[in-house]
Formats: sequence, C-alpha cells, structure tokens
Amino acid sequence: MTRARISSGVLGAIFAESVIRPNKATIAFDGFDPLLQRICDVINAYTAHPTYP
Repeated sequence: MTRARISSGVLGAIFAESVIRPNKATIAFDGFDPLLQRICDVINAYTAHPTYP
C-alpha cells in the first residue's frame, strides 16, 4: 500500500477551507499583528534603500 503525497499548498488550502473558514468568527487573528508589522517594516526599509530598482 502506498501513501499519496499531498503538496503543502494543497494541504494549506484544505486546512483553510475546513478549519479556518468555518471558525473565522471565533479565531483571534490579532496575534498576527506583530508578524505583519515586521513584514511591513522590512518592505518599507527595502523600498527606502537607495539601490531599490
């Protein structure tokens, strides 16, 4: 018996549709704020660099 491999993208989509979407009203997404702020800070620092294309 062989087990099929599921790609991470497919697995992520399944997780999003079966877990996240049905529970979106009760999930506290504000925990992502620090991560998203760091991403914004990196983008802003990169675009402010004089060699930015």
